[in-house]
Amino acid sequence: MDNGLDATSLMAFIIALAAEVLLLRTRPEETWYQGRAVAESLKSLAWKYATRAQPFHGVGDDEAAALFRRKIRSVLDVLPEGVVPASELPAQISTRMRELRQAPLSIRITAYKCGRVEDQRLWYARKARFNAERSQRWRLSLLGLELVGVFRALLLLLNVTTFDLGSLLAVLVAAGGAWLEVKQYDNLASAYALTSTELLLVEGEGEGVVSEEDLAQYVVSAEQRE
Repeated sequence: MDNGLDATSLMAFIIALAAEVLLLRTRPEETWYQGRAVAESLKSLAWKYATRAQPFHGVGDDEAAALFRRKIRSVLDVLPEGVVPASELPAQISTRMRELRQAPLSIRITAYKCGRVEDQRLWYARKARFNAERSQRWRLSLLGLELVGVFRALLLLLNVTTFDLGSLLAVLVAAGGAWLEVKQYDNLASAYALTSTELLLVEGEGEGVVSEEDLAQYVVSAEQRE
């Protein structure tokens, strides 16, 4: 039995080592964050174009379209290493974007507040709950393993059993702690919750938007916070 537990512990260490080497070489989370930053930059440009915010405010449609394409190219020209665009991309300026740009002011205000600010706020709120729930589940799991370890040690001290799971439990607890450290569930939950709260304030600021100039300034200000 001891040999079986030792073999299980050895396998767990080998798997953990292989995973660590893979993460160090590929850095998938870093690539994901870089890709998301690029996507958010492009999304921000799209909303500025569609709502006639700076730098697309006060210019003709043809000039705005040309400027939009130049802005996209400037983002794509400095893509971080490892971030690769999809092989098939949709039109840079969609029909919906053109229609929204031509829509009355009230329609553009509502579209931006609901389709951008509120949508982002709800996304961050969901991510905050997701990470908080994952953090709680992992911590409860680790607590359960530690309680098993305490109970096992007590049984050994009382000579109730000679069955020792100490090494396996230690490996599992260490692996769980390392996973929590890597995923940063608590930090992400706090960061996402804070951003969601800030976007709630941005939503409130949108109530004072009543003119083209107001909308242009509001969009730029909101995009700087998202």
